[in-house]
Order: sequence, then structure tokens, then C-alpha cells
Amino acid sequence: MGEDQIGAILQHTIDQGAVTIVFQPIRHVSGALWGFEALSRFSEGVTPESAWAWAARQGLTRTLDRIAVTSAIQASQGLPGLMFVNIAAATLADISFLRHMGHTHRIVWEITESAVTRSIGRWGSRALRAAGYHLAMDDAGRAHSTPERLRWLQPDFVKVDQELVRAYIEEDTRTLLYWVDNAHTLGAHVIAEGVEDPIWIAHLAQAGVDAVQGWAIGRPAAAEDWHHQLLSEFSGGGGGGGNIFHFWCRVRAIGIHEPGIRSGFNGSLARKRAFHRGNECTNIPSCQWHATKTAAVKEDSDAAWRMGITENLPQKPYVEAENREKAMAI
Repeated sequence: MGEDQIGAILQHTIDQGAVTIVFQPIRHVSGALWGFEALSRFSEGVTPESAWAWAARQGLTRTLDRIAVTSAIQASQGLPGLMFVNIAAATLADISFLRHMGHTHRIVWEITESAVTRSIGRWGSRALRAAGYHLAMDDAGRAHSTPERLRWLQPDFVKVDQELVRAYIEEDTRTLLYWVDNAHTLGAHVIAEGVEDPIWIAHLAQAGVDAVQGWAIGRPAAAEDWHHQLLSEFSGGGGGGGNIFHFWCRVRAIGIHEPGIRSGFNGSLARKRAFHRGNECTNIPSCQWHATKTAAVKEDSDAAWRMGITENLPQKPYVEAENREKAMAI
């Protein structure tokens, strides 16, 4: 597709003030739902990569990002758990706009490492944290990314790039373990991106990874599709959702065991890696969900959190901040 065609499509998107948003689930390695990442999709075959590249060339990154962020927050209403939303480096300078999004208890702003190498990025990330938001470092381990820069962002989550995940599965274990150790030292939770095979989950859990995202967990879909699927999953019923419900029980059988402590990281990495033994399906939280909890899926995220639908969610930011301060003092 030519530059003029892409430009015409995206200019129409900007004029309309909305983009299509799909959501991909993020789950604790035990199977419990943590939340979703919001992903932008553009019409007529324009890929996200080409869309953002065009916006950068035209000096319209912040404009398009504002539209994408607003669309993501609006489309996510009613989905349970945390909501991971990507923001461009340029948007970090637009703090008043980001604060206006509200939902500090559930929004996680995903920021790339390159964004925090700039002074405006570091200032913007500190302002978001002061406002009460969760922060995630996105694409950790890509290209020349280094774990030492975690201290600049002080993230609540570290999303490890899919290439690093694949390298770990192919026996290059050192780099992923280095990232996991550095993230946990700061009290951050590690999410492995690009998980393509359920067999990988057990291996990643043993490495200390807290949660997973990828096609093996769930492909991106519209919010309404997830509403239907989650209702079926939590009830253990049919309609396709029940297949996912039993999928996590099978994952349990191939080697994932419930952590000895909750996923809020409150101890050493050795404790984090201490797993209970046993393959009983009933010991896994996702297998304990039943029909009485399905009503909470229809409520806001606070209700879902209170009723335990998203078991093993990380602790609230202020608790994690205390953990980070203790780690930094060591």
C-alpha cells in the first residue's frame, strides 16, 4: 500500500476521532485472569506499524495516540481486571490528557524503554506514578535494551519481548533469567509476551515469570467477544469458553503449580519459585470459579476485583512502591 493511500485512510481516522480496539488477555501462569492489553487496529489493511510510522513522519504521533488511547479506554468498559494501554513517548508530555482518563486503579500505561531514555519520558512517567497509575516497561529485552534502565522507570510490570521468550524456550536461558531477577529485585511483575504454545507456560513459570500473553493464551478480539467468552469460562460451561476453562486445568497437569505465595511479590526470588506439588485440578483458581461469579463480569472492574474473578492480581501500586523502596535500600 502506497504512502498516499495510507495517509488518506489515517487522515480519515483522525477526522473521525476513533480507531478500532481489540483486546488480548494477560493471565497469571496459574491461569487466573490479570486483565487485557488494548491494541489499535486500522481499516483497509493498514498495519499498526505502518500507521504509527506514517504518523511519526507527519508529526501526528501525539494526535493519533490521543485518539487511540481514548478509544481504548472507552472500549474497555466492563472488561474485568487491569487494562494495559500503550502510549507513545510524545504523549508522555501530555500529562493533563492522560490524567483525564481516570481509572487509576486499573489502567497500566505501557512505555517503551526508549521513551524513558529521554528527559520528557522520565518526567512524564514520574508524573503518572504520582497520579496513582501503574506503569509497565514494554518490549523489554528487544535490540539494545538493558535491565539497568528499569531503575529509570521503576515499573510495576516488565513485559519481556517475544524474541527473548522464544530464545529462552530454545535454551538461551541466561538473558531472560537476568531480566526476571532484575525486575523482581525492584518489586516488578514479569509478563512474557508472544507465548505461542501452552507447553511454554510451565517453563516460563519455573524461570520466575509471573504472567503470560500471546496466541496460546488468547488472540486479540473485540470487547463484546471477550464478554461472552469470559461468562462461559467463569461458569465452566460450554460455548467455547468451557474449552479454555479446561485448558488451564490441562496446563496444571503438565507442570504448573500454584505459587507458594500470592503473585504480589513479597519475598525473595527463591520463595517466588517455590511451588506446591500435586496435579489436582481443583487446586487451581481458574478451576474453582463457578456460575455465581459470572454476574461480576457484567459489573465494573472494582466489582470484579472484589469478587475475586481476577485472582492473583498484583497488589495495589502503593504496596508495590513500598517494596521497591525496600529493594532500593538494600
